Amino acid sequence: MKGLILVLALFTLVGCQSTAAKYAEKVGCKESEATVMKEHGSAFHETYTVECKGKTFSCSETAFGEKCPKQ
Repeated sequence: MKGLILVLALFTLVGCQSTAAKYAEKVGCKESEATVMKEHGSAFHETYTVECKGKTFSCSETAFGEKCPKQ
């Protein structure tokens, strides 16, 4: 039971990172340099536009992870 509580606590802490911080890191920027706009969201998929250092990235997030290919 203690193990389950520990695992749940870790998942909660990992989920506390802001969306801007998460996607800025993925495209190679600092959080303060990135602008993140949510474009679409559903129960299974979310899409974000990330602008950083004059470049635009279309990022997506699913249960399997995040991806940020360059536009």
